[in-house]
Amino acid sequence: MEAIRTNYNYEQPHPGRVIVTEPKGNAWEYENEWTQTLFDCCTNAKICFCAFVCPWCFWCELFSRTGECLCTPIFVPLALLALRSKLRTGFRIKGTVANDCVLSTFCAPCVTLQL
Repeated sequence: MEAIRTNYNYEQPHPGRVIVTEPKGNAWEYENEWTQTLFDCCTNAKICFCAFVCPWCFWCELFSRTGECLCTPIFVPLALLALRSKLRTGFRIKGTVANDCVLSTFCAPCVTLQL
């Protein structure tokens, strides 16, 4: 039986050598915006009502959806700030920790609905 020839080269170009490339530009310059502005919170009346009337229940559900412990917003001070910063960083959304702090403290229901 005749051997089958292929054009595949199974040899590594540099065996045992790892080539690392660094990202171009500043890694901390985020490019995305929030999909909803802070004051788009009342577009869905049912969800808006729940967030403003029973924010603790709404926060527990939100934390659960994001893979965090259900009880985090009850027992951890500033948990909403931490979650907003985590999501903003993970999705590369423009903003600052100071802005997250002010908004989470003074506009918690709107921030919750934005997340």
